[in-house]
Amino acid sequence: PGLREQRRERDNLVGKAGRLLVTNTQNASSARLSAVAFRELVVGYAWTPVQNVSAQDAKALAVWINSTIGRILMRKYASRSTHWPMYQPAAIRQLVAPNTAGGRWRRSRKPLLEAYHATKHMVVPQYREPDAEVRRIWDQAVAKAAGITQRKVNGWRNLMDAEPFVTGRRRQ
Repeated sequence: PGLREQRRERDNLVGKAGRLLVTNTQNASSARLSAVAFRELVVGYAWTPVQNVSAQDAKALAVWINSTIGRILMRKYASRSTHWPMYQPAAIRQLVAPNTAGGRWRRSRKPLLEAYHATKHMVVPQYREPDAEVRRIWDQAVAKAAGITQRKVNGWRNLMDAEPFVTGRRRQ
């Protein structure tokens, strides 16, 4: 393409940038993250930017999406893919996540932000390691934010760990 078309494509991408990127596709057994947060506006290859999200909300939502609950909710989109640079924001709009516009969000986001800051320098293992410290911290924060018991979230994490599609292990 010519210089004019390249500029138009660049300007189009800049207009789609966000502080939260959500994976377009992933291998359920080897992926490490489903969402990443940034201070600045970004776009990414194989990642869909979520627009109109503050840096603080992006951090909290990244913890939510990377938690066991987020992983379960993302499985709905496991077979979808998008082609760079053609994003499909309709799938992002269907992602089940807390309502960041509600007044309750300020209270429920606090444990998610604390978990983000506690884990932002931790190495995130593949999903084949469900009991990793980083995942336990995320799950504790999401349980607190959502008002559900840690026992229930642990049960869901154990079910995910027993799922061959997620772990890559065959059932015995």
